[in-house]
Formats: sequence, C-alpha cells, structure tokens
Amino acid sequence: MSNSAVENMFQHRGKTVTIIGKTRIKTYRDLYLQLSDLQKNKEIPIHSDYLGDNDLAKNIYKKKYYLKDLNTECIEKKPEDVFKRLSSFIATVENTKANQKKWSKKFYEELFEGHFIPGGRVLAGAGDLYRLKTLANCFVTQIQSDEIDSIYKAAYECARTYSYGGGIGVDISSLRPKDSIVHNAADSSTGAVSFMELYSLTTGLIGQSGRRGALMLTIDVKHPDIEHFLKVKKVPNWVTNQIVDQCNWSGHFDNQELETIKKQVMENTQVR
Repeated sequence: MSNSAVENMFQHRGKTVTIIGKTRIKTYRDLYLQLSDLQKNKEIPIHSDYLGDNDLAKNIYKKKYYLKDLNTECIEKKPEDVFKRLSSFIATVENTKANQKKWSKKFYEELFEGHFIPGGRVLAGAGDLYRLKTLANCFVTQIQSDEIDSIYKAAYECARTYSYGGGIGVDISSLRPKDSIVHNAADSSTGAVSFMELYSLTTGLIGQSGRRGALMLTIDVKHPDIEHFLKVKKVPNWVTNQIVDQCNWSGHFDNQELETIKKQVMENTQVR
C-alpha cells in the first residue's frame, strides 16, 4: 500500500472510527507504520512473489481480501499488505505499547509463515476503515413467534448480516404448518416452508463482492411440514413453472430443451 493510500485511509472518518474511537485508530496507525519500517529494513519476512503462479489464490485475494478505497480500487497489492493490516489492527487490543509492538510483529510472522490464518471475514474486514464489516463468518437468528412481524424481522436480520459480509442460519420450526387456520384475509397458512423463499430471495439480493451470501435453513424433524421441507429443492416452485411456461409458449424449444431450462432455473431461483 502506498504512503498516500495509507494516509488517506487513516484520515477517513467512517463508521468504524466512530465505533472504536480515535485513540485506537492512532495506535493502529503507529503499529502499521512500524511494521512498514520493519518490512523496508527486512526485519520481518517479505517475498518477491508470495503467491507465485497460483492464479486462484491471486483472484481470491484481489476479489475478497485486498483492501479497497471508496472507488473500489485495490490499495493492497500483495498478501503481506493484508498481514500487516491485520497484525497492526488486532495488536491494538494489548494494554501496553511494548506488547502492542511485540504482538503485531509476532502475528505478522505467524501469518506470513502460514502457521495461523484467520477466517475470511477477519482477512477482509480487520483494519478496514473505509467500510464497516463483521469480523465473524457465521451467525444464527430465530423467528421469535408465528406472526408476520417476526418473520420479516428475521429477514431484515439476514439482510443486515449479509450487508456486513456474514452468513446466517434461520430455524423455521416456530411457524405453523401448511393449511393451518389463520384469522386474517388469507384464511389458511401457506406453511413454514413457503417462507423459505423469502429468506432465500433476501440472500440472493444482498451481494457480497459478486457472490451469493451464505444461508442455512433448518426445521425440527417433528414439524408437520418436514416432508415438504425435504422436497423443496426438488419440486418446481411458482417461479420455475412461470419461466418454463413462458419458454414453452414461445415455441422456440423442444421438450428436451425445456427440461434443461427447467433444471437450470431451479438451480438459480429456488430455495438454496
């Protein structure tokens, strides 16, 4: 990371700075610059081409882990930049300057040698002052009660989790089974499984660097809708049927082609 890019990041006053405070940001900056000096003086290891010919690793680092400025331009160019950011930021939790300096250097060396690698959200988010990100990969939530407010509150919590880069699990066991009587305009419930599409759609709508978020849906094995739950990915839903019907009406596809379209649509539009 260039000196100007470093200073631009530390001068930025976003949500992260508000949350953790200016004092800790100053400590983070001091440790970061100390590690930069150690790199220049070759007192901590660096490599001329850390990732070598590993194109997959290069693409993953560039797409997911290298820090980006507000114009989405990568301001980190190599894994050592990531290690330096992580080490200096995480070491700020130490109580003394001596320990901060000691552990930032130690952590950097462990990362460089591959003795320890944090989770993806830590690699992507720790020390990023431009964007507020979670430093945990996985979360769970529950639908507090069998009512619309609770159902959509859980969907909101999913969306917020995805927006910070995390994945989430939702248990739908609290929802009443299909065809249960409800006292509103619907007369009867569409069932617990029907709301899986709400959470799946929410997952697909909130992008995470070009990929779909992570969602795990569960239901108690004793729930009356358990068989429907098990078949939900195999049986075409209304979206799949509508798209396939439109393709069929066009008259441009034979039965074999329609079957292929159906499989592809199911993979992309149904609960995942």
